[in-house]
Amino acid sequence: MNAEHGDQIRDVAIVGGGAAGLSAALTLARARRSAIVIDGGHPRNAPAAAAHGLIGLEGINPLELLETARNEARSYGAEIVQTAIADASGSRGSGFVLQLDDGSAVRARQVLIATGVRDEMPAVLGLAERWGRDVVHCPYCHGWEIRDTRIGLLVTGPMSAMQAMLFHQWSGKMSFFSNGHEFPADQLGKLSALGIEIVPGAVSAVEVVDDRLA
Repeated sequence: MNAEHGDQIRDVAIVGGGAAGLSAALTLARARRSAIVIDGGHPRNAPAAAAHGLIGLEGINPLELLETARNEARSYGAEIVQTAIADASGSRGSGFVLQLDDGSAVRARQVLIATGVRDEMPAVLGLAERWGRDVVHCPYCHGWEIRDTRIGLLVTGPMSAMQAMLFHQWSGKMSFFSNGHEFPADQLGKLSALGIEIVPGAVSAVEVVDDRLA
């Protein structure tokens, strides 16, 4: 076992160094449990300039939020390592061994999975490069910043019609790009009644002019 982590058996190994994982580390450390966070270093909201809806921290930069959270967890004794997991073995009765990409290993009585989710971009040229800027998915996270502007909603599945009605709360100027998907006539009728333009056909690329979506 790599000397970096020693032979110590931690109470909990937390897989994922985002908000959930760091919150768990803080709580466990304050409860006098030995906790180690294994952080792959790819936070979901890194492309965004600000995080919203956090009381007392409204508009904070996501990376600043995570750095503050790391420092808070460390101040109570939690450990944080930035690497990925290569392999894992064990059980609740015998404990767990996590082999890390840096060649070290971590032993723990319990493992808490807090890896979150990964956003998968539709196959539309140029979309991923705008992610977190003017291509967004959550109106509660970004709706205020795009209020009363023209919003184009790119359909990715059957829930997109409901999402369009939700985004309509922030802007009455909307286009609904069906992107090859079909919807019942009553759903399309509800969108049209709200003044949402229905645009048929597949979307292959987004156009950017002066570093803004055209």
